[in-house]
Amino acid sequence: MKALALFAASLLLAACSGTAPTPPASLDASRPSAADSVGSPVATATSVVEPSRWSPEPTHDVRFVPIGGLVLSEDGRRIKLDFTGARALSPDDPCSAEYSAITAVVDGVLEVGLFQSRSPRPAEPRPCDAIGFGRSIEVALSEPFTGSAWRDSYGPYLHFLAPPEGLVELTGLPAGWVLQAGRDVEESPTGRWERTYSPDASLADATKTVVLYQSFGGPVNVSGGTEQGQVEVNSQPATLYRWPPNGELVLVWRLGNDGLALVAYEREFSIDELIALAESARA
Repeated sequence: MKALALFAASLLLAACSGTAPTPPASLDASRPSAADSVGSPVATATSVVEPSRWSPEPTHDVRFVPIGGLVLSEDGRRIKLDFTGARALSPDDPCSAEYSAITAVVDGVLEVGLFQSRSPRPAEPRPCDAIGFGRSIEVALSEPFTGSAWRDSYGPYLHFLAPPEGLVELTGLPAGWVLQAGRDVEESPTGRWERTYSPDASLADATKTVVLYQSFGGPVNVSGGTEQGQVEVNSQPATLYRWPPNGELVLVWRLGNDGLALVAYEREFSIDELIALAESARA
């Protein structure tokens, strides 16, 4: 009940200060997360560690084209890049383009930069439309890549081909709630990983899931619904969002130097139960 009281009090304060409402659960790589704006460390159950300050969000390197996805071949010798680009290159079409990529392995991470090349434009070019086309290219690597992390030089965004090291474990999940899915999350300079827990392997009912986001050495950049307030996780400030139409709860906090966010629903978890679940996270 203490957590609910804190949340209610912070909602009242936000209402009095005219805080603008925010949309329901969303991922945002372009601004600091709610947890980062709080600027307070989160303690483990046995110790309090003052985390370092996160680096500011880097600016995009516009020499490169953003990559939508990367697939590594089984032998590690080739990559397939998916992206949104212009029409396939045609000598008579200045709005068309071809693409190429440069690669390098730096500290075990495959760095990939995708370039665009266009035909020379006429002295008085006609404007190009803003329609994007699904494109892909395959790139041969100079040597087999055996790692599991790659970086899009445009972002620069870090991505994972497999679950990364350093994932926290939720030790307080209800009986029968197990890991059902995991994936890389786009648009993060430090990398993000998403895990979904549920007693139902089909994941057909979103309200019967718990989704855990984790960033590594940077903000998690997850926000939520129109109701926003401050609560505590391990006696440290955290941010709780609530979306009344479906009871979605989004809890954002920090553990050491990582950002964390839990997304669940009031149908299965009360605010106090969600905070207890967050406090069960172990490095």
